[in-house]
Amino acid sequence: MKILKNIEYGKKTQHLEHRKHIVISDGLLGCRVGFEMILFGLGFLLLVVSGHVLGALILYLAHRFVFHGNLGKLPVLSHFKKLHLKHHRFSYSDNRNEFLIIPIWGKATILFSIGLVGLFSPGLALGLFTFTLLYSHRHYAIHNEDNSSHFHFHHHHHHRKPKVNFSGVYPVIDRLFGTYETPKKYDARKKKRADQRRPALS
Repeated sequence: MKILKNIEYGKKTQHLEHRKHIVISDGLLGCRVGFEMILFGLGFLLLVVSGHVLGALILYLAHRFVFHGNLGKLPVLSHFKKLHLKHHRFSYSDNRNEFLIIPIWGKATILFSIGLVGLFSPGLALGLFTFTLLYSHRHYAIHNEDNSSHFHFHHHHHHRKPKVNFSGVYPVIDRLFGTYETPKKYDARKKKRADQRRPALS
């Protein structure tokens, strides 16, 4: 009888040890899966941030070298430059929004380009899209209801001195490329008549 009890006890011990091993293995697997999900989330977030920064850099480069630079003289880009110069000429006039809002074909081009990026990197495309939304909102506000934020002063200074402050919403980019100039604080609406009289920029 004693031998049978020892055998039965041994089986119970082995069963408990086996269950303990399963619990530990499941716990380790859960930790591994959780860790991998965290890494995936961080990686995706990094792509989104990178896409946002990339969008800001693209805007800066296009603004500086196409809208105000020699690249804008190329036939394929000249139309974009002409639209931008009209935006400058009527930047704070009563009909400013006619030259502020991107045309339908322009919006379609931007969304198509972001969509192409999304085929290869959804996170990067999402970052580009977030910058597009932010810039569209801030740029419209700067020329309408916003007349007191740093964005307003930074951007309006560019309208008075077109060779500086190209970045739009991130002045730090101008600082990095040496095109930053400290803006003066004034109400842009008081300057709308001067804007209307200002000749087209070359």
